[in-house]
Amino acid sequence: MTVKGHMVLALLPIAAVMGPEALHHPVLLGAAAIGAVAPDIDEPGSYIGRRLPFLAYPLRWIGIKHRTLTHWLIFPLALLLFALPFRGEPWFPITIAFIYGIFMHDIGDMLTKRGIRGFFWPLFPKMTTRFLPRPFALHTGGWAEYLLVSILIVLTGLLLIGADMEGLLKIVKTAVVDMGRSFTEKGVALF
Repeated sequence: MTVKGHMVLALLPIAAVMGPEALHHPVLLGAAAIGAVAPDIDEPGSYIGRRLPFLAYPLRWIGIKHRTLTHWLIFPLALLLFALPFRGEPWFPITIAFIYGIFMHDIGDMLTKRGIRGFFWPLFPKMTTRFLPRPFALHTGGWAEYLLVSILIVLTGLLLIGADMEGLLKIVKTAVVDMGRSFTEKGVALF
């Protein structure tokens, strides 16, 4: 998944839960967005790898390949276990937002054709985890991903500004039904 896709995938659930209130917590939003690109530090050519080459290249030199250790479930779990003893610290919510972003990055990569091999390491080190069957999975940077990301950006924006989502869904439903009637009247079968 592309950088924009990872970021919006991490921000959408926050916007859905918090609505406009999320805008009052820019540090948490920022931590989730940074966490959403952090696993790609294992790839020096990635968005974050180009910005932090002093971390990306050493990972490559010691043999960490892309979509391995930093993409496995054990990575955010280890960070969470490390952070839990510091629950009372003021930076703890920021850390949790960052870890959440990492997890959402993995969800995004599981929507792609490549998926994540070894996500449940050490239990299933050779299993590729993907949410969609390979023929229906997204091609990273392909048109389907851009369409999905565009829709998610609009939806996230609407949630953050507090749009009437119920009213919006009624409008969309009415438009789809009207479009279906129009096609049916012209003799074009949609399904």
